[in-house]
Amino acid sequence: MEVKIGDKIRDKKQFTYLTVEWIGNNNYAGVNHHNDKVVRYIEKNDLEFYVEPARSFKETKVRVYNDELSRKVQEALFKLGYEWGFGGKQVFSGMAFIIINEDMYSHKDDSFYIEHNYKEVQAHEILEEAGKL
Repeated sequence: MEVKIGDKIRDKKQFTYLTVEWIGNNNYAGVNHHNDKVVRYIEKNDLEFYVEPARSFKETKVRVYNDELSRKVQEALFKLGYEWGFGGKQVFSGMAFIIINEDMYSHKDDSFYIEHNYKEVQAHEILEEAGKL
């Protein structure tokens, strides 16, 4: 796979996305898709081209009703390029209410969820979009 400066790629193992700014012998480095200017490295064996999702879930919120669905939604959002506001892509249990902006936020009670006037989306919408990648 030929990769050039400016290409969007992702790490298949870590779901790390970046725009290539530097090409080494065995890896690539660049800024992540949020333009944080955080340099990340992807090994050549672990990369694939990244296609922007057709749909963004910025300024949305989703309610999930059990831990299995919550896990699937969290993993789908990671695949779509989102991560927790405090950083990282760890799956947590008990996250019934997820708010999505530049990053993800969650609480176990609904007060935080209700106070955000973001559009509510269904879990299956997120899962379908992630399945396209």
